Amino acid sequence: MAIEAAAWRMEQAQRGRAWLAWHIAALTRAKRLPRFQQLVGVHDAKPLEGDELAERRREFEEMTQAWEGR
Repeated sequence: MAIEAAAWRMEQAQRGRAWLAWHIAALTRAKRLPRFQQLVGVHDAKPLEGDELAERRREFEEMTQAWEGR
């Protein structure tokens, strides 16, 4: 599992570098730079309600108990 996790991290890092290189090249050709917030996609988080909120609270409680029981 450790080797698979390391390979996954390396793949994600490579994808991130490819994304960065593509965007740098694209921005050098742009006549006008987009606003930073538009470029990075800053969005407000939607509030959770009902079953989804209860599920997230349950997951958080499980993680907390697992952390404390380690």
